[in-house]
Amino acid sequence: MKQIQYIILLLLTLTLVSCFEIVEQINLKNDGSGTFKYTLNFNQSASHIKSILLLDEVEGYKVPTLYTIKTKFNTLGQNTTAVKGITEVKTESNFNDYIFTYSCHFDKIEQMNAVIDSLSKKTKLDQPSNYYRYSKINKVFTRTGDDLLKTYYDKLPEKQKAIFNGATFTSVCKFEDEIIKQTNPNTLVSANKKAILHKTDVISVIRNGKILNKKVYLK
Repeated sequence: MKQIQYIILLLLTLTLVSCFEIVEQINLKNDGSGTFKYTLNFNQSASHIKSILLLDEVEGYKVPTLYTIKTKFNTLGQNTTAVKGITEVKTESNFNDYIFTYSCHFDKIEQMNAVIDSLSKKTKLDQPSNYYRYSKINKVFTRTGDDLLKTYYDKLPEKQKAIFNGATFTSVCKFEDEIIKQTNPNTLVSANKKAILHKTDVISVIRNGKILNKKVYLK
């Protein structure tokens, strides 16, 4: 999600801190509709970020105002309302704890692929993304990772690459029916068998997005 990740990269470049968390949450209904929530949590570095934002420039980078950050984030969120089937779009910017949240409702989980494409500014000539799929007939949910940030990451100076050390990525998906099985060895199934959780480090996701790949079979 290149444009949403602009917020991450902007704050990281300015603060040079690695204490942040990305959380992806999906609630998927049997008919394929549901809700999506994406959270960027910089809470552990909040005090440091506040001190940086008092400056005009850091290491050659112009420090944006809170208004600029909030406006940019809100604009990115509103851009996704143009995707068919996406409603109830909401963006929240918490400048006390530095937590940024994007959420929406989808009619079909596949519509989230178009949302990500819109944020990545893909053209019609590009191959459409295929991060999320769901078969109502077979009751199978598929999550596919990618190497979207790898090219960008590989071009960063070593000092900026170190920013991502210690950062975490958590993916949670909840279902209406129980899970029969799922295919990723690093993904946990909840006690009630209606949710999965996959937590890993951001570096691993950047280097090999396929570690997120999984199929979830429902009753």
